[in-house]
Amino acid sequence: MSDNADKAPDTSDGKFPLFDYRLRQGGREWSVLHTGAVLTDEDETRAIVRKTNRLPYGLALWPSAIAPAHEIADRAAEFRGRGVLELGAGTGLPGIVAASLGARVVQTDRDELVIQLCRHNGERNGVRSVEYRLADWTAWGDDRRRAWIIGSDILYGEALHPHLHRIFASNLANGGGVALGPAPGHECPPVGGTGSGRLGDHHEQVGRVGGGPASRRRL
Repeated sequence: MSDNADKAPDTSDGKFPLFDYRLRQGGREWSVLHTGAVLTDEDETRAIVRKTNRLPYGLALWPSAIAPAHEIADRAAEFRGRGVLELGAGTGLPGIVAASLGARVVQTDRDELVIQLCRHNGERNGVRSVEYRLADWTAWGDDRRRAWIIGSDILYGEALHPHLHRIFASNLANGGGVALGPAPGHECPPVGGTGSGRLGDHHEQVGRVGGGPASRRRL
């Protein structure tokens, strides 16, 4: 990872530097810009302060994004040519990896500034098969089914779990999978299926950060 500032965009929230994170795996490399990597408690405190100052959480790079990105890179054959929906895309790392491996990816987030950075990161990595959307889970209007739904720490608010349940039920193809990279202390909500199989059979909580060993459990 590089901690050298890449540039400082001038937005309505003021100027802030962006840093470069590089994920290397299987002889490939992906690079995303972010406002800061959240790897320690101190990093998380700084991210919360930035949110207080109106800088969205999604502009930071969280371990919960690094974990599924590694997992997707490990399982390229399962994503190649498949439809992928990414919820709370943030910097876009997992979806970018999936798209570069041949998946058809839709990246969603509720914050326009986050989507702008996500799109910029996709362009930096040369991915062309990505669709970017502003989307609110509480007013979800997409019912297209996809082979994979992926997300990074999307379980932070229990009030949102019923909305996620509906999205999983309406957007996951029969036999599809859900790969989540939640932050410590956040558990996947109980999910049942209507018309898409038993979703609980397809959930995986991905637990790998950086180059360390993977830890997966069925949910």
